[in-house]
Amino acid sequence: MVQIGYDPLECKGLTVNPPTDMDIDANMLPHCLVVGSTVTALCATEMMKNCMINTNMRIAAIPTNHTSIAETITTTNIIMANWSRGMWQSVLNRAIRMLATGHTSGNRSFGSHFFSAVVTVS
Repeated sequence: MVQIGYDPLECKGLTVNPPTDMDIDANMLPHCLVVGSTVTALCATEMMKNCMINTNMRIAAIPTNHTSIAETITTTNIIMANWSRGMWQSVLNRAIRMLATGHTSGNRSFGSHFFSAVVTVS
């Protein structure tokens, strides 16, 4: 069984490589600001006022609950359930290396979307 904890950002609006003189309409909140291919900040004011990029008014960092994925893996498979702690650590460390290098099985590569990964075996 896998349990995943992730709170998606759910942008109502999106601006890619925004010009510094841009004002963002307050009815499109939260509005995500993308530089290159990464969401870097958002306009999430509670007031019905525009966000102004050139002065950083009402521009906020992305909250940490939107930047992390937590996962719990539980197995009842008789073979895997009896793996040692070291074996689990080895397998999960390999998964971290695959994320870091962008190598995954199949046709997908997620490496460029992860800045860091941590595994805790308990």
